[in-house]
Amino acid sequence: MNIGAFGRVIAGVLLLAAAAGAYLRPKIGCDASSIHCHTNPSAGPQATIIRIFNNGGATLSWRISGGAPWLKISPLSGVNDGTVTVTVDPAGLEPGRYESSFMIKAKFAVNSPLKIKVILDVATDRLLAGFRASRYGVDPFPDPAYWASVGAGMASRFPGAGMGCVWIVGVFLDNGDCGLNFPSPGGDYPSIHFLDEDQNEAALSFFDALDLSVWLQVEPGRASVPKLIDLILRRYGHHPCVKGVGVDVEWYKTDSAHPEGRRVNDLSALLWSLRVRSYNPAYTLFLKHWLIDKMPPRFRLGLWFINDSQQFGSLGQMASEFKAWGEHFWPSSVGFQFGYEADKPWWSLLADPPRNIGDAIRAVVPNAFGLFWVDFTIQDIFP
Repeated sequence: MNIGAFGRVIAGVLLLAAAAGAYLRPKIGCDASSIHCHTNPSAGPQATIIRIFNNGGATLSWRISGGAPWLKISPLSGVNDGTVTVTVDPAGLEPGRYESSFMIKAKFAVNSPLKIKVILDVATDRLLAGFRASRYGVDPFPDPAYWASVGAGMASRFPGAGMGCVWIVGVFLDNGDCGLNFPSPGGDYPSIHFLDEDQNEAALSFFDALDLSVWLQVEPGRASVPKLIDLILRRYGHHPCVKGVGVDVEWYKTDSAHPEGRRVNDLSALLWSLRVRSYNPAYTLFLKHWLIDKMPPRFRLGLWFINDSQQFGSLGQMASEFKAWGEHFWPSSVGFQFGYEADKPWWSLLADPPRNIGDAIRAVVPNAFGLFWVDFTIQDIFP
């Protein structure tokens, strides 16, 4: 007898038996390897239904274990095919990313346990609605009471929203410098120019009593942004209405080689954010542009991001572009300026342009924090 041949036959039989045994054993099947949810704290529980099935032989008796306080799963057991509801509840959670997982286990299953990852991104639950205000955007420049009425009119269109505004205190000058609209405190400030008269104090004092949140924005040009932050917050940081500073990146070191401004790198964003929050840990810094690649690639702490794009063909096109902006910066807060003259041919046809545009944005951007109608056409909406 050929011992070698006999051995090969026996080995083959054993392999076939093992394969047949594996085929006859159950195998856990699931139509999702991970679950990723985006929501706000007040949005309520959000459910995802997944399907569990037997992808092998015999009988699959499965059970589920694991999870987190914000994660609920039902039912926790079943036989062969079935559906499971995975519910995430963001109530009480701070903005940020939460990760957990659960295990699907089954006795004798060839792939037990099967791990399913769950990611929950929680965005800010706040919303501010209001306006952008600059001295060159509307002439004559309205008094503080008018701006307060605009803030109230915008916020009233979105239940639970607060009043907010982008208040411009520094503009880009033709020579590339920055012009601040208040007097100099004394000293030498390269590339920074001042006015003899303060154009902001009266309005900020008026806003202090109204629960209107104000970000003081600059178009920095080639001026030092940390120095601009110091000048602005030393002069106006005592106002309760002031919540931080904004930088319009379109005018950051703008020149003929960089007509749309220069990109803000992560180190600059870090230093600017730290500078703003050194005056008040609750302050935030917004960066504004319509191009994502002008924003810092990774740094996010203490920042939020405003898109001021325009020249859309429709509300749908605007919502689509703003959705991409929100998704890119998720879960950081984002804001939007709208109402530009270039878009008036379509927004003027809406029943209620601020509400209709705001609702369209919020429907696709769950991390929307600020909605601001621009001053260039503000008197068309709020005469």
